[in-house]
Amino acid sequence: MTTITALPTPPSRGDADFATTADAFLAALPAFGTEVNAVRTEVADQAAEVYALYAELLAQTGASTARGTSTSSVAIGTGAKSFTTQAGLAFAAGQPVIVSSAGNRANWMFGVVSAYASTTLDVTVSTVGGSGTHADWDVLIASPPGQVLVTDFTASGTWTKSPTARTVVVMALGAGGGGAGCAGTNASGRGAGGGGGAFAMQTFAAADLAGTVSAVVGAGGAGGTGLAPGGAGGYSEFGSHLLAYGGGGGGCGNGTTCGGGGGGGGLFTAGATGSNGTGATTGGAGGAAGGGMPNGAGASPSGAAGGAGSSTSAAGTAGTSAESTPFAGGSGGGGSSSTTAAHGAPGGNALWGGGGGGAGGTSASDAAYYGGFGGLSTWGGHGGAGAARNLATPVNSVAQTAGARNPLVGLGGGTSAQGNGTAGGVGCGGGAGSGTGGSSARNGGAGGRGHVRVIEF
Repeated sequence: MTTITALPTPPSRGDADFATTADAFLAALPAFGTEVNAVRTEVADQAAEVYALYAELLAQTGASTARGTSTSSVAIGTGAKSFTTQAGLAFAAGQPVIVSSAGNRANWMFGVVSAYASTTLDVTVSTVGGSGTHADWDVLIASPPGQVLVTDFTASGTWTKSPTARTVVVMALGAGGGGAGCAGTNASGRGAGGGGGAFAMQTFAAADLAGTVSAVVGAGGAGGTGLAPGGAGGYSEFGSHLLAYGGGGGGCGNGTTCGGGGGGGGLFTAGATGSNGTGATTGGAGGAAGGGMPNGAGASPSGAAGGAGSSTSAAGTAGTSAESTPFAGGSGGGGSSSTTAAHGAPGGNALWGGGGGGAGGTSASDAAYYGGFGGLSTWGGHGGAGAARNLATPVNSVAQTAGARNPLVGLGGGTSAQGNGTAGGVGCGGGAGSGTGGSSARNGGAGGRGHVRVIEF
């Protein structure tokens, strides 16, 4: 390696002999520049050697679906390159690949896949080594040394392990339940919000995972159409290794009674859908929370029961929070049973499980009353808000953004007077629809989809 000679002390305006110091400094610059350029060339050559060895290593160890060959005649250079290779390989847009000559690994190109269809592979090359036109290419899924690969699944698909992975971190978030709807002819009972999905995370040694693993992303529960409860959120999973359950849908109102909120999903069971109100008698009970860890006696990992629906002129019981059971969800709030009751009951909070959905609020015409707030979760999805009759201001707890610690999670669905419920963000429950007598039927908001993130080191 070339040695770089230190420059002499640079001149200063306070020097007694400024001209002599400046002359010495300027005289040393040409040699200094030559040495720096020589080192730059040596570093570039060594980097090229590292990539060449890297290509050779991958060619010997890469999984069969992570590598292909091509006899396309292609010149080494940056920019768009196209190769004819085998069909059915694990290449996908955005994946890093290294393309090297089988005859001489010093001739290589590194870039990312721009498209792969049938036997045509298009690569955008950013870094090269060697020169010339070659037709004996090995094409391998790769990553530059030290790079972290992140794969986000917003829909179900298949994960392909990088040949260089040593450690894999997987995160899964269940989907949120949908909010209940409201009939236009029903001037009383109000629907409830859906529960949020649970969050699960696990670290694996890459050697313990197969070359490909299926990733399932749970679908958000459908919002209730008219006088109908919301649908349950689906689970998200990473093969047989990790699973996070979704939240239950919100129950709908009936007569002068309101529906119970959906239970938040847990790591061991799904959140239950809230019960519907029953005529003029009893508000719907909140859905039970998804279960966390079983206790030492081997009890079933069931979550807390939902808040009780009111059978008097009052609000229902709030959902149960899950601080003492970290992997369980919060249960849904219980529904009101009166035209004069106060605010709707909130859903329970959670740590890793989903927050419970808020219950339907009073059916009174007083605009001061509102539906129950959705429960918050530290890592999982938040619950959706329940509906009230005439509330002018939308309800979807703004505190959710401050309460969350998981960047994958969105905002819980909200609700406003005489309007459809809003959809929940990723992993969160949808808000309930709210109408008044004689208006058109209102629909609940859909629950947010789940998510799976895979990080390779």
